[in-house]
Amino acid sequence: MIDIKYEGLPTEVWFSITEVAKLLNLTVRDKNLRNRKKIGRNNFFKILRYNKVLLKDNTPSQSFVNLDLARLHKTRKGYVITIFSERGIDFLKQNFKTFKYIVDYDRKTVKNKYVVRLEDII
Repeated sequence: MIDIKYEGLPTEVWFSITEVAKLLNLTVRDKNLRNRKKIGRNNFFKILRYNKVLLKDNTPSQSFVNLDLARLHKTRKGYVITIFSERGIDFLKQNFKTFKYIVDYDRKTVKNKYVVRLEDII
C-alpha cells in the first residue's frame, strides 16, 4: 500500500500489482482441468496485458490513467511501478465478475491467414 500525501489534501491510498492480485484473489484451472489455483503477480501481469489494461512494458493504458484508476509511481530506489487506486481495483473486480475481462493468459493468438488450395485456383 502506498500513501501519497499532498499539502492541504487528504492522503491517497494506492496499491501495487502484487497487492491487487492478492485482493482480487483470481483463480484459474490447472492443466488437468480439475483443481483451481490462485493467480500470482506474474500471471496477473499477463492477464492485464491480455485485457489491454497494461501495455507491453507494463505501464497502464492511457484510458486508465485518464480515469485516475492507475498511474506510474517512482519508488525511492528509482524504479517506476504501476499502481492502482481503490476505484481501479473496484473497476477490475467488476469487469472480472461480469466476464468483460478474461482470466485466460495462456491463449496463443493465431493470426487469420487465408489458405487457398491449389484446386480452387486452377
